[in-house]
This record gives sequence, C-alpha cells and structure tokens, in this order.
Amino acid sequence: MTKQEKKIKRYVNAIERELRLPLKAKARINGDIGTDIHARLEKGQSIDEIIAEMGTPQEVAAGFNEEMQDQLLPKGSPWRWVFLIAAILAGGAALLSILPFLLFYFQSSGMGVIGGADGPTAIFITGAANLLAPVLTPLWLAVPFILGCCAACVLLRWGQNGPRAKHTLALMFSAAALLCWLLLGILSLWQAASAAGAAVLSWKTLLFQLFNLMLLPSFWLPVVTLCIAARRRKTASPRQ
Repeated sequence: MTKQEKKIKRYVNAIERELRLPLKAKARINGDIGTDIHARLEKGQSIDEIIAEMGTPQEVAAGFNEEMQDQLLPKGSPWRWVFLIAAILAGGAALLSILPFLLFYFQSSGMGVIGGADGPTAIFITGAANLLAPVLTPLWLAVPFILGCCAACVLLRWGQNGPRAKHTLALMFSAAALLCWLLLGILSLWQAASAAGAAVLSWKTLLFQLFNLMLLPSFWLPVVTLCIAARRRKTASPRQ
C-alpha cells in the first residue's frame, strides 16, 4: 500500500467513525467517497488538495448525518464505558480469587484408595468438595454482575430510540444474569449449609438468605436493566 493509499484509507475511516448511520449506509457512503477521490486523482488533483476541498472528516460526516436524518442512530452515552470497565474489573477480581484455589486443587488432587474390610476396594477422587465452595461465591457475585453490565452497555449505547433488536439483546443479557444469580446462589447456599453440617437446606432459610442478598449489585443491576429493556422494546422500532 502506497503512502497516498494509506492517507486515503485514514481519511475515509475517520469519516466512517463520525457517521451515526447503519452499517449498510456507512458502506455505501465509503464506496461513494472512495470513488469520488479516485476520480479526482485521475483528473490530476493531489490527495491533499482533494481533502482540503472535501473538508475535515467531521464536516463530511456531519453533512451525511444531516442529509440522512431518517436513518440517524442515537448517539451512545459515555456512561457505557463505566459499565464496561466495571465488568472487566469484576471478571478480573473473580478470576484472581478463583485462580489460587484452582491451582491448589490441580496440584493436590489425586485418587485415594480405601480397602474395605468385607467389601471391594473403594476408589474416590479427593479435593472436589473443597474446590466447590471457594469457586461458587466469586462466580455468583461476578457472572450476573458482568451480564448486567453488558445489558447496561447495550442500553446506553443505543439509547431510548434504538432498534428493537438491541433492546431484545439487553433483555436477554438481563434474563441470563438473573438466572445465573438464582442458580449459583442456590448452589452457594447449599454448599455453605453442607459445610456447616446441615444435611438439608430448608426453603425458608433459602428464601431468607436470597432475600438478604438481593441488595447486591449482582441482583439489582440486571433487574433494573431488565425493566428498562422490556419497556423500551415495546415502543422500539424494528429497523436495523
């Protein structure tokens, strides 16, 4: 790729980043701009002269955005980056808390053999029970929260007037987060009860513990995003 071609590519890509239009419209505009630039080059103009005549990428994109207002996509909120960073931090924290137990488990786990007095030899694998407890709690806290952050990112990216498909995606993220919260929560409480010596975890105890833990962000964040996504989806346009 020549220096001139690189400059054309950077210019066209800069215009594309400023366009708030669907992908098909962006592709068509990029093709038209590229054709126009090459036609001017064939007439003897330099790439610098062409760019000076066409204007900055922001000016060119603003013209297309104004001309195609009926296809204009909502501008994403910068708050979505906060949720993206929060999801990354939550995933990293969960991984760091789980990793030492996984390493210890794989290093120390093995097969133990017990010889019965009257029966056949019993073979069992040690360490699995010790691994479950420290792994479940970080997953319970992190996975639903990460999925809730993903739903929030989608909602903040597309705004209230985004296409229905995007709100459906946020709805699916939120529902998956709540399902993970419930399943991992039940497993975590069951494991805690087993470690404490309780053979059976009563439904009253289970519901009471789950109710107390509903104050955690891993629960209320997907609940909020689920409600917002469901409400927006009812009035959203099906356009892509």
